[in-house]
Amino acid sequence: MSKSKKKSGRKYHAKRLVKPALLFLMWIQLIGLAGFLMFVQQQNPQPVANFYTGPTNHSVPSLKPDYNIPPVTNGLAPVVSNIPTNEKVVFLGIDDGAYKQPFELKLLRAKHIKASLFLADSFIEDNPDYFKGYIAAGSLIEDHTVDHAYLDELPYEQQRQEICNAADRYQQLYGRRPVLMRPPGGFYNEDTQRAAADCGMKAVVMWIAKANGGSMQYQYDNTGLHPGDIVLMHFRPEFKQDLQAFIDAQNAAGLHTELLENWLQ
Repeated sequence: MSKSKKKSGRKYHAKRLVKPALLFLMWIQLIGLAGFLMFVQQQNPQPVANFYTGPTNHSVPSLKPDYNIPPVTNGLAPVVSNIPTNEKVVFLGIDDGAYKQPFELKLLRAKHIKASLFLADSFIEDNPDYFKGYIAAGSLIEDHTVDHAYLDELPYEQQRQEICNAADRYQQLYGRRPVLMRPPGGFYNEDTQRAAADCGMKAVVMWIAKANGGSMQYQYDNTGLHPGDIVLMHFRPEFKQDLQAFIDAQNAAGLHTELLENWLQ
């Protein structure tokens, strides 16, 4: 082989070595850059996009339930609309279940709000699995009767069927039997309390205030929410506006939403 051919062969071989070496160096640099960016992100995390502004609902001190629910007396389940407590807490119950809008669960998750969901079976029978996402997020399913009937207009046995059948159904669907019952429209009588107790309910749950039509409506005191208040909402088209009204009232009062079931010991 001539000298010129040997030289050209060495040059070709060198070129073949240079290209992989350059690629290797570039790969090392990319790995280093990625690691640096991850480190910067950990040191300066960016806020997650939220549906609402204002204080977050999860940066709160540990709260301890300090209330014992009255027992069933003379066969009647107790009626509660406010939980006497020294803690700065408020409770949210969302009723019916007729409107099922996917953004609703996202809103509750975004604000770390867990609620008691008082569902009427006739309103959710078209898609009961929809509410499993709420359970996974920490909310609980409670009793709002089968047919959303005004219970005070029914005899005892029909009231018992409305409450017990809904409770049986939800245990089958969701693996937990409700322990609280809210009478549709807030209409109840002693037969309601008796039927609720006979169906295993710990309490008939009413409310002090409700978020409705994008504003807060108070039963007795228009000065705002107070510790231990139970607030009513519904699954309705104006869910976003109602939730915002509740959050604004909660924040104005310096309160934090807790799950009602955790405070009814």
